[in-house]
Amino acid sequence: MKKQILTVLLLALLPFGLMAHSPQKVDVTYNKETSTVKVVVTHNVSDPTTHFVSLIVITVDGKEVKRFTESKQANSKTETVEVVLTGVKPGIKIEAMAKCNLMGSKKGKMVLK
Repeated sequence: MKKQILTVLLLALLPFGLMAHSPQKVDVTYNKETSTVKVVVTHNVSDPTTHFVSLIVITVDGKEVKRFTESKQANSKTETVEVVLTGVKPGIKIEAMAKCNLMGSKKGKMVLK
């Protein structure tokens, strides 16, 4: 009986697990003229109000510089954030981590030239 209940429970949860997924891609770019870091998170969803990128954290050389918490995604394909950085030098590592509100996360990075 316990095996049957467990099987039914797993089958009931399976569709939810198939719908949830981590962001597919995190692109990090830097605009030297405006000193702006732009992060574009690709996260294809059917309803951006219930399944979305809930957190984006930007770090420079391992130190957090900006944290964005979201309650919905801008559109069904991507979420984009920007932050102005001061005092940046060639060789610094800029990293962004994006987290899905349902499951998983993804990182993107770049080294400033």
